[in-house]
Amino acid sequence: QSKLMGFITVKKRKNRATVGLLAVSSEHRRQGVGRSLIQRAKCFALQQGCASLSVGTQATNTGANTLYSKEGFVVERSESWFHLWVSETT
Repeated sequence: QSKLMGFITVKKRKNRATVGLLAVSSEHRRQGVGRSLIQRAKCFALQQGCASLSVGTQATNTGANTLYSKEGFVVERSESWFHLWVSETT
């Protein structure tokens, strides 16, 4: 029986590719799974004739930021998003 180690989604729009989601199971982190997924996304982007591959993540996600930096990604822009859960009052 095989276990899912991780997954990645990549969307192509015109000549740009974007990673939507990348996840690696906790038991398989720091074993090269994320790196392999990013490398596969790079291959996909090249095969599709894309000029770039981008990914968004949170500044506090040090694991993801380290991975992306090691794989050659550079910070293009930084944004702050605020979220508030609003519950109904009766």
